Amino acid sequence: MEAIPEIKGSVGWRVLGVPMIFHWSFPLMGLSISLFVAMLFFSSSASLAIQAFIWTAASLVTLVIAHELGHALAARAFSMQVSAIVIANIGGMCLMDAFPSARAAFVVSASGIVVQMALFALTVGLLSIFGAPTTLPLKCIVMVFTAGNVFITILNLLPYGARDGARMLQALRAMWAGH
Repeated sequence: MEAIPEIKGSVGWRVLGVPMIFHWSFPLMGLSISLFVAMLFFSSSASLAIQAFIWTAASLVTLVIAHELGHALAARAFSMQVSAIVIANIGGMCLMDAFPSARAAFVVSASGIVVQMALFALTVGLLSIFGAPTTLPLKCIVMVFTAGNVFITILNLLPYGARDGARMLQALRAMWAGH
């Protein structure tokens, strides 16, 4: 199991029994996207721009936490120990035991993306029932949980580095080879 990293200046609490650690850099997560959204509102009102920035950044952090909780819950389903979820910089990381099998590696790696897809489907479903949102906070949340969600999902599926896509591809290769 990976040890919880020593992160100074972090604030932690437990969500579903999993320790959440926020690095001081976590506000950077949605900085560029949030600034872009805020600039769309700046011409009409600085107050609206600030609100758009805050709601967009909060929605992005929420989406990343949901993604990482998907990994944590799937890991627990395979009786893996989850030591923490770390939210830092532009993403998150679920610290857990080594994968007991290629199947577990695939399922746990895919589970964050599955949570994102479920949130996307839920958001689109609610949009089809209730129509487009009329308040700024809901507009920001819908934007993040639809377009932002698709963008983040695509990034997570890229098969390089420690991304979910690379782990899923590696697990599929191991399952194909019979390991």
